[in-house]
Amino acid sequence: MKGIRYLPLIAQCFVLNGCFSCLSSWCLGEETYERLRHPKGLGEYWEKPGMTKDSWKADWIDCGGRENGDFGPDEPIGPGDEAFQNAYKKKQSYLWSCMTKKGYQFTGKYWSFK
Repeated sequence: MKGIRYLPLIAQCFVLNGCFSCLSSWCLGEETYERLRHPKGLGEYWEKPGMTKDSWKADWIDCGGRENGDFGPDEPIGPGDEAFQNAYKKKQSYLWSCMTKKGYQFTGKYWSFK
């Protein structure tokens, strides 16, 4: 029974450290909650007037994107972060150029290796 007196202190530590953060639709709002549960693939942020999901997917794959809307280097990369970053940048540059030439505009926020 001695340990019970520490229960409020332990509970307070969890709350103050954010261990009981609210990640439900009630706290975040339905739209934000659904975006977190079902994020878009990077390719789905490329848009152009009159496109359909099928035409976008065909163009995305034709430009080197993956079927799930993502992209990345095609071949296995040797050890080290630098090799991966170089292959990633090369693929990203080609993909951006190809989609732009097809008339698409990127509408999302995106980071890149510098």
